[in-house]
Amino acid sequence: MAAPPLRAWQILSDGFHEHLRPGLRAGAIHVLAWFSDPTRETDCVRFVYGHDIQPADVGQFGRQLDLIQGLGRIVEHDEGLERLASGSLPGRFFCLSFDDGSATNYDYLFPVLAERGLTATIFLRTDEIDNAGTGGANGYLTWAQCREMADSGHLAFGSHTHNHANLADLDAAGVRAELEVSKAKIEDQLGRPCLDFSCPWGKPGVNFRPERDPAIAREVGFRTFFTTVRGASRAGADPFNLKRDEIGVGRSLAEIRFFLARS
Repeated sequence: MAAPPLRAWQILSDGFHEHLRPGLRAGAIHVLAWFSDPTRETDCVRFVYGHDIQPADVGQFGRQLDLIQGLGRIVEHDEGLERLASGSLPGRFFCLSFDDGSATNYDYLFPVLAERGLTATIFLRTDEIDNAGTGGANGYLTWAQCREMADSGHLAFGSHTHNHANLADLDAAGVRAELEVSKAKIEDQLGRPCLDFSCPWGKPGVNFRPERDPAIAREVGFRTFFTTVRGASRAGADPFNLKRDEIGVGRSLAEIRFFLARS
């Protein structure tokens, strides 16, 4: 049976994205973006993420937020997860997150979120936050900065392991240690529960073992396990196999439209 038109176009666009050389891929995505309709995906939550924001990126980040807010409503992770669990998804919802814990999150992300009245989650690699000391000389957030942002209500914090480990390379005890140490440090330093986990690199079968690691995260006390598989999440989505769309500030608006049109 022939694939429905939308599915056939998805296959074609996926082929362009996965197989073209990097120099041609961006151009192909710009062309495909003209035929991409992010409003086609509805009644869903999309978890979108980046990493750091440099001074020259603030304007582009603002334009990315304008695009996303034109497509739906940006909500905190708690609300997004509650809507997935309850099935209350009348429209499009977006949850913002940032991996690692770069010091630029305090310098540039935090002010933008505060100005716009938005919230986001930062997934911390706690070894570098420990090593930042009081001055952040290693380019990562300090615990004092994390506490200030958490107290503001504009930032929540989750785990990105302790050592930014590739979980697939570890045995079960090693995975458990990475998650337990990170979770405990965040809870001790911030004085609030750490419930969400973002897997470094996040590709199933490459960076984590789907049959093992989400279950360990559940046992450790997390409520989520985020991957880097792109796509929308809908009512009843497995909280231990959640998708995320990478939309770092280096992405053009055309690229973001293209990625947010993919199911």
